[in-house]
Amino acid sequence: RLCTSCHLIEPGAANPPDHVGGPAFQSVADRPKVTERSLRHHLRTTHTNAMIPLAMPDPQLSEDELIKIIDYIVSLRPHEQKVGEGVSGTLH
Repeated sequence: RLCTSCHLIEPGAANPPDHVGGPAFQSVADRPKVTERSLRHHLRTTHTNAMIPLAMPDPQLSEDELIKIIDYIVSLRPHEQKVGEGVSGTLH
């Protein structure tokens, strides 16, 4: 709900070239260096500042919402990329 104002969240969705919002969740999931830990940190940090006033704000998610979003993004990865990673908020 909060995410969809800037991000495409559907599996396989890709941003069109003229997109001005945040990256599609699929493109985030496809990044090899993105981990549950890095997602947690990113979603708990404010990215807006004087230089980038429209960057992603801290969405102030509850722990349950945070876990659900992280689990969803991780679920978008191909199966072989998920192996060895904790799901349901478990960080390694």
